[in-house]
Amino acid sequence: MGKAYLVGPFICAFATWTVGNGTVALLPLYAIERGASATGSGLFLAFAFGCLALGTFAPGLLPKNFAHRRALLVSSGILEILLSLLASRTTTLLPFVAISGGLYLSGGILLTQTAVLTGLAAPEQERGTAFGILGMTNGLGSLVGGFGAGWLADRFGFSAVFEGTAVVGLLIVAGALLSIESRVEQTVSGAGQGRRLLEGSSRPRDACGPSQQSAPGSSFSWPRTSFCPSPTQR
Repeated sequence: MGKAYLVGPFICAFATWTVGNGTVALLPLYAIERGASATGSGLFLAFAFGCLALGTFAPGLLPKNFAHRRALLVSSGILEILLSLLASRTTTLLPFVAISGGLYLSGGILLTQTAVLTGLAAPEQERGTAFGILGMTNGLGSLVGGFGAGWLADRFGFSAVFEGTAVVGLLIVAGALLSIESRVEQTVSGAGQGRRLLEGSSRPRDACGPSQQSAPGSSFSWPRTSFCPSPTQR
């Protein structure tokens, strides 16, 4: 399989960081344009990051053997596209605040689930390299998102920024479809089997049973002295 398991999560994480880092600097300005005060724009940004934290925490409540993580990525990507299109058409503050909260909530879900799918699909000896490659998406997303969003806002206005994030959302859906979803049950059963083998090998031998000790390289066996009481003495 090589590193094919990294293609989908890499695209998905890169597109998510592009959307987040491209809009985070412009959100307060966009809120002020919609009627927010300077204090209100700061509170709005704090609310957006609170939704991001909630999005990263909520998937941790899912059961370990949850078998629809790729479908969760696809649905979050579609939600990001729809919310971006709505954000580009809002003219008042409160709907924009709610839509932005939903955008950052879905972004948190996307980032955590791409990491989970990478950890499940990567071989144990390659996980460090896999997560290192996945971590590159933050810097690349900051570069592309910051430059692209600034250019769109300067050339076409703030609304064009969210129309651009809707286009980037198509990459999120594509990356989610390319992601490989491994089954957790195989890993859990393998660990359970290894644990059972370990417990079986660590059971104490019967000290009173017959045992012999063979000399190395010889077929002759020396009888081992037993200190157990004889049947008449028990």
